[in-house]
Amino acid sequence: PHPGRNEQIRGGMAAPVKILVCGDAVGQLDTLFSRVATVNSKAGPFACLFCVGEFFAADGEGVGDPLKDYKSGAKKAPIPTYFICGQEYGPKLDQGSTRQEMAPNITYLGSEGIEELHGLRVAYLSGSFPLHASGQMELMAANALMQKHSLQKPVDLLLTSQWPLGVTMFLQGAPPPQMATELTKVGTSAAATVAKRLSPRYHFAGGEGVFYERPPYRNPPAGGGDGGGRACDIRRFCPLLLLPHLPRSSAE
Repeated sequence: PHPGRNEQIRGGMAAPVKILVCGDAVGQLDTLFSRVATVNSKAGPFACLFCVGEFFAADGEGVGDPLKDYKSGAKKAPIPTYFICGQEYGPKLDQGSTRQEMAPNITYLGSEGIEELHGLRVAYLSGSFPLHASGQMELMAANALMQKHSLQKPVDLLLTSQWPLGVTMFLQGAPPPQMATELTKVGTSAAATVAKRLSPRYHFAGGEGVFYERPPYRNPPAGGGDGGGRACDIRRFCPLLLLPHLPRSSAE
């Protein structure tokens, strides 16, 4: 199984940008960064690592603060790392937290926003939303993100903690065989609405414990028209799975 993937994406820069993307780390940062260091030495260099889904473990799992050794300098992330949060926000973070450098080379992006990072225009949405998000408070971050989008500045990457609801609509062929839940009950309409409005070239999400790359698709052109130009280019959705838990003997 692949907990993440590497991509070579041509953003605003002339040369392609090589990045790594990981699914739910759930607090296993030593495992994550060990793998990243190995991949970076063999196939890099990579510009950065993006983490989607649950970066921290749930309270009560006995993980403590997984960033403690990275904050003190005892350990260091091998490449610049940017993460979002889902249900769990970890120490000193919550739904209202803005961008914070948590440790050298490890940055929490914030609740929502759009930034230029390593030559790529990156949009992100933290948080956990209901299947059919409709309340004003539920959609506050999603609406704030969409208001920051400009059609004149296309989004290269969209990072969300959850799948967009209905992502397998109009899918030709069989749905992902790994899914144990009905696909109509997976994800959230908040991520779907954001993905439709921003029309990112790549959309990465976590939260379902599945690695599945949806066949490329096209969004309807924004504002109508004949569909010409960037707004109707091919898009890709790539959900990523959790890092496998270490055996007890290896974790001690």
